[in-house]
Amino acid sequence: MPESTRNPLKFLHTDPQKWRKWFCMCVLLAAGIGLFIFRLGTDALIDYDEATYAQVFAEAVRSSDFISFTRLSQPWFEKPPFYFWMMAASSAVFGISEFAMRLPAALAGIGTVMLVWLIARIHSRNEWIACLAGAILLSTGTFLSPSRQIRMDVPVAFFLLLAFYCRLKGKDHPLWYLGIGITCAMGVLMKSVIGFFVFPILIIASIAYRDWRWLKSAYTWFGAGAMLALLLPWHLYESARFGSAFWNEYLFHHVLKRFSHPILGGNVSTLSYIKLLFRFAEPWIPVFLIAAAATPALKRTAPERYRTLAAIGWIIAFIFLTFAVARTKLLFYLVPIYPFMALSIALTAEKLYERLRDASQRELFAAACMVLIGIGLARSLYYEFSPANDIKASAEDERHIGQILAAAPADAPIRALGYLYWETIQYYSNGKKITSADIGAPGPEHFFLIIPSDMLEQYPFPQQLATRSTVRFRGSSAALIEVAPK
Repeated sequence: MPESTRNPLKFLHTDPQKWRKWFCMCVLLAAGIGLFIFRLGTDALIDYDEATYAQVFAEAVRSSDFISFTRLSQPWFEKPPFYFWMMAASSAVFGISEFAMRLPAALAGIGTVMLVWLIARIHSRNEWIACLAGAILLSTGTFLSPSRQIRMDVPVAFFLLLAFYCRLKGKDHPLWYLGIGITCAMGVLMKSVIGFFVFPILIIASIAYRDWRWLKSAYTWFGAGAMLALLLPWHLYESARFGSAFWNEYLFHHVLKRFSHPILGGNVSTLSYIKLLFRFAEPWIPVFLIAAAATPALKRTAPERYRTLAAIGWIIAFIFLTFAVARTKLLFYLVPIYPFMALSIALTAEKLYERLRDASQRELFAAACMVLIGIGLARSLYYEFSPANDIKASAEDERHIGQILAAAPADAPIRALGYLYWETIQYYSNGKKITSADIGAPGPEHFFLIIPSDMLEQYPFPQQLATRSTVRFRGSSAALIEVAPK
């Protein structure tokens, strides 16, 4: 029997590079699973996106229709179907729950971290630098948070990065070019036109590298055919069934109008966008800017690395400027920049480290990297798991109120006074209708009233209403009052 067969672990002794490769991958994977999966199903769904998507999914389950979606029994064209298909697959295994509905985003987050590791390793040929890139992404709070929510931002970032990886691998193995069109289709079916960012990203990289082989390969064009085969059926079906109503909502309102009008998030300026990045992506935004400023110094000493960093920098600039110019600005729109930012910082750090000749300087540099990762992780974990998180506390109140209303009589009206966040309540109440209330003219009927908790003390109710009212729930942000019939 050959010696390698008798001792399958021999490579640990004879091939330290392979040992480092598997060790780093396993450590990064374990860290990703811990950060993205731990207590994933504990918190209540958050207004608006999480609760909205959960409501759409619940109605799809009830109707057994995962092609044309509804929300509160009305046609819903805001997003393509792929995330809902993933939720259906997850729920088939784990049951319908917060955990199952969030799991696709969490798995995409883990996959993105591993892709960052693979891409950094290709460029650096160094497992530790690849680990640094993955650790930077893991410790970016604005990446961790949406990876633990029902959102399409992290999955579409995964597909954009996967297309970038396919281009890299295709240089030596052209079959990989087939994946460019397929991953683009998956991105579009995940989050509409954002999936088409694949092509500007690859064009920017090709300009930097002066390498257009992927565009000349037959595999790329076969992939383009596969992309059309994946994209056309759902879009044509919805168009045939709903006509212009589908395109007016799906494309013109939720894409073009978001670009030209501030329909969500308020009238946020580009400066405010930048301030939010510095606040919630600490400490990596200033570190990235320092790394970007150091990139030109590599043009003569490390031209290949300079081209790589220039490509990544322009990709980040393209994504940021696209969303900065758009009038609707939400912080989670910027999620696709964080994997590229992690690559930029790690690949720049490698070259800076190589320039240090003194052992003590190298040790200090490595310690500084560890401290930065620790700061990022501490901030991310505090925001994600702290009981002082007001958004999660409000969502928990809304879950309690929704569960009470789910058991309430079906004919009892539900009204809200001074409380504007209804999506989570509607989901946990099984989609019950909520309307705005006029406290000045209460009717004689039995109804439920949702109000901010502080309103119970600050604003006394009219006497004819106070005598009929019972506080069914009071949380830190929201309260539910049951008003008996007169």
